[in-house]
Amino acid sequence: MTIPRIAVKNKDKDTIYIDELNEIAKKSILLITDKQEQPPEIIKINESVIGTLGNFSCTTGAEKAKKTFNVSAICAAALILNR
Repeated sequence: MTIPRIAVKNKDKDTIYIDELNEIAKKSILLITDKQEQPPEIIKINESVIGTLGNFSCTTGAEKAKKTFNVSAICAAALILNR
């Protein structure tokens, strides 16, 4: 006698099996004692890391929405932190 696999459907109507979900959940658990690798630094001002590989930000908005001011403020804060 075979045991049937229990499945659920996600919002895209794809079938996901419970045993697969359990495996994904096990791989997704983070422990505070685990050592995390630091990603390579891509943008750095003095000693402040602004961006790392695989982790970036994008500032978007309408005209005159102060996008440049926002980016300038972030860079200025990074520069001032090391004084």
